[in-house]
Amino acid sequence: MAARPIANERRVGFVPRISLLPGLRPPVAQPDWVSRFGAALEVRRFELRDGMSTTVRAIEARRHIEGLTRRMSAEGMPMQNLNATGHEFADAFDRWLVDLVDWLGTPSRWPPAEWSCQELTPC
Repeated sequence: MAARPIANERRVGFVPRISLLPGLRPPVAQPDWVSRFGAALEVRRFELRDGMSTTVRAIEARRHIEGLTRRMSAEGMPMQNLNATGHEFADAFDRWLVDLVDWLGTPSRWPPAEWSCQELTPC
């Protein structure tokens, strides 16, 4: 440390610019769990609706998914195939629900793979 005069005061600071804590890694971007599970909850609420024909269900599912597309893509969630049409969309929606549940339930999503076992407590 060294003091250096600047105008009418003496400022104290490190002479060489060194990093204070060289062992720390840069911060890791944390997933937005509120957004992820909010989207999953909205999909679940849609799935619990009863009494819809296959055609109506396909139309409503497409409308519902289009409203969630931006939030899901920002979080890296699996996306529904919007190219399917008609009854095919209802079947594709059901397959996508299985993919979404699998994606949310996979324990390898957190912590990131690049973290080593020594950095986590407990391992």
